[in-house]
Amino acid sequence: MLADKNAPNEEVWRQIEDMCRRTKASAVPVIPDSEGSYSNPFSLDALAVFLFRVLQRVNHPGNLDKASPNAGYVLLMFYHLYEGKSRQEFEDELVERFGSLVKMPLLKSDR
Repeated sequence: MLADKNAPNEEVWRQIEDMCRRTKASAVPVIPDSEGSYSNPFSLDALAVFLFRVLQRVNHPGNLDKASPNAGYVLLMFYHLYEGKSRQEFEDELVERFGSLVKMPLLKSDR
């Protein structure tokens, strides 16, 4: 089983597919549950949560934390990797590639 919460784009998905084919492993995409928009699989509410979480981090190995002067810009670049793809297209593509999909709540429901 291969799990990677930081697999942001098509190239990485292809590498994961190839790795699974070669090793007979299974990959299960885990994505945040977000309604998305007509042009991005993630809503602006989700983007706000992502930004909040980045700005709460300290000592992130990739330097994407509250000490980074470019944290917001870098996060927006990741967000725009999906520009032009609806939530339905995004989910359908993941299911087609990997056979299944797991959605995790973005926030705890009791908050």
